[in-house]
Amino acid sequence: MHPVLQTKIAVVGAGETGAGFAHSLLLSDFNVEIIFIDRIPARAVETALDLQQAMIFSHPHEIRAGTFADIGHADLIVIAGASRNGQTVADVEAETMALLQDVGRELSHGNSGVLILVGAAPNDLLTYAAWKYSGLPRNQVIGTGTMDESATLRYLLGRHFRVDPRSVHVYVLGGDGGQVPIWSSATIAGMSITEACKSHGCPPAVLNALFREAQDRVRQAANHRNGHFSAGAALAWLASSVLRNENHIFAVSSVLHHEYGMTDSAFSVPVVIGEKGIDRILRVEVNDEEMPELLASGFRTQEAVRKIGLVEQQRAPVSEIC
Repeated sequence: MHPVLQTKIAVVGAGETGAGFAHSLLLSDFNVEIIFIDRIPARAVETALDLQQAMIFSHPHEIRAGTFADIGHADLIVIAGASRNGQTVADVEAETMALLQDVGRELSHGNSGVLILVGAAPNDLLTYAAWKYSGLPRNQVIGTGTMDESATLRYLLGRHFRVDPRSVHVYVLGGDGGQVPIWSSATIAGMSITEACKSHGCPPAVLNALFREAQDRVRQAANHRNGHFSAGAALAWLASSVLRNENHIFAVSSVLHHEYGMTDSAFSVPVVIGEKGIDRILRVEVNDEEMPELLASGFRTQEAVRKIGLVEQQRAPVSEIC
């Protein structure tokens, strides 16, 4: 993919997250066609019309409602998920699973070079399901995972230490089955987080409190339906790294095949994202306290995918990611 050429992006699910993603792209200079697809066609039309009106105040893009047939011609598929509209969490998850199956049926006719970005929750389970139903190599299916938690924790740490959050580097790994802040490799301007705490006189309990606050902020945003801006921005950031081949490093939900000792599961690990999706999975140093928590998270997601029968199905090709 090349940003000069028009890129077709199919947004599956015309709810809050899909609209947030498209709005973030409206503020960019990408040459894209955004196609909203939803099991309720009127919802896709309404969202597209709303964004068409907003486009006059931003960069020009092509935005329209479409059908699942458009997936066969897309360069990028964004699984934004079903809209809540008063539905229970279980109902939304079931509808999103049905959307993934619809996508898989369309992809069975071709378009093996497409990439899938999953922004819906529960993200690890749906990322794994997207891989299974699509039949694509695992490097072409990426979930937003713990991007929000990692970004929020960096913001809170920056505020606490009175530094630019972009100078704070820390990963929140794991995901649906449990999130783990990797303090052992966290740094502030190259200084370990442990040394930074010593120089600022803050005990380790402060770090854990900041992590819990980060989780609470993300959870509250999702529960009150106002987390679509951050969720949409995370998807747009991933899309940017793909479209511009930027090779950014993100902690995102990835289908694992022996990495971090886990198979038949997906959870957030640091990866390099470029034009072909996941270029490589990075092995960050994890200490003896963090590794058991990380594995426990993976096993819980593994159990979830087995519970709904995804492991027993015909497995999609397992590509080797360096």
